[in-house]
Amino acid sequence: MKRKSEQGKGTEASKVGRITAFLRKDDAKITKGSWEEVTTGQGQQVLAYAPYGFKPSSPAVTFNVDGTLVSIKSGKKLPTGPGDWAWISPAIPAKLRQLHSDGVTLVALVDEVSNLAKGKVKTDEVKERLEVVMAAVKVPVMILVAVSVGCQKPAPCLWEYLETCFPEGASVDRAKCVYIGNEAGRPAGWKAGAKKDSSCVDRKFALNAGVGFHTPEEYFLQQPIAPFDLGFDPASLLKLPDTALPEPERGSHPEMIVLVGPPAAGKSTVAQRHFAEKHGYVRVNRDELKSESKCLKKCEESLAAGECVVIDNTNPTKVARHAFLALALAANVPVRCIILETPLEICFHLNMVRERTGGVKHIPAVAYNIYRSKYEEPDSSEGFSEIVKVPFSPSFDVVEKKTLLEHT
Repeated sequence: MKRKSEQGKGTEASKVGRITAFLRKDDAKITKGSWEEVTTGQGQQVLAYAPYGFKPSSPAVTFNVDGTLVSIKSGKKLPTGPGDWAWISPAIPAKLRQLHSDGVTLVALVDEVSNLAKGKVKTDEVKERLEVVMAAVKVPVMILVAVSVGCQKPAPCLWEYLETCFPEGASVDRAKCVYIGNEAGRPAGWKAGAKKDSSCVDRKFALNAGVGFHTPEEYFLQQPIAPFDLGFDPASLLKLPDTALPEPERGSHPEMIVLVGPPAAGKSTVAQRHFAEKHGYVRVNRDELKSESKCLKKCEESLAAGECVVIDNTNPTKVARHAFLALALAANVPVRCIILETPLEICFHLNMVRERTGGVKHIPAVAYNIYRSKYEEPDSSEGFSEIVKVPFSPSFDVVEKKTLLEHT
């Protein structure tokens, strides 16, 4: 783990001065601690705050903050400042203090990846407000904030980092630990007047981390367990049968393969492992070549040299496919189309897996919406000699990726 302290004498004094404006004098003492900017073993960034002398031990009770412990007092979507909050119930700080008295470690696990990336909040604003809220608990609370793509919930990045904070040799029994969150997949009306949860990300985070899960109503207010819908379960992908990919039809002449499918559908895996590595095809990929003109040039040169070519792009429209088909026609080379029928919900999940294992840039949801709106089903009138539809089938090159695929 790489750590970079964010504490400075002048700035720290100024910061504490701002924070104490929202706290009683005794509460302000709890704010004395330090922030560190941490790079995890998988390259994600986490902001970590611990009160001086804080030593985590098992069991641990972990929790989200907004919507779980506190509400935004102003009623706005985002807080207006460090003091813009109120306890959802007075039972919450009382319960947290009792847990501390019982020897339980308290840790706030907060995901600010999206808000920071979109410029909706600033890092210093996040830190100051969290310190204010946690200081009001009046007992030591560690704070971990996910700030980089790949660490956002439901990926268990924050829990994985938390375990590295325990003393060397300490046993952490996740089965005895819990996570409390408000995004639990509950439907509208799960209680009188309640709105539908906007997601199930907190419940899935707990599942992926292997810890118990409770909503704040269940944990702090002893309300009965509400109905919920977990949604897409990626573990079901492991039960899918293997799919046989089309074999080359080279003969004595080259051919072209045009892949069609949304981002993270598995196109590059098929192109690289099956066609390039196994059968010697030249792989043409716009992400690597950076422009359509370079893709077309590489394709044309490869066909002229008698090479087989696989076009590893999304290719959603007839226009996008036509330029490559025209090159094949000019070279008198047959073209087959392979459509990867990976459902979009699986693509979203595979995108997360790629981010956490290969440093692949995050693909926003809008990219999938654009693909879906532009998509034109390939047909033989475009010049394809064959069109093959291939269902999704999981494939792993390392155990870690298999584990991540199982994450919800």
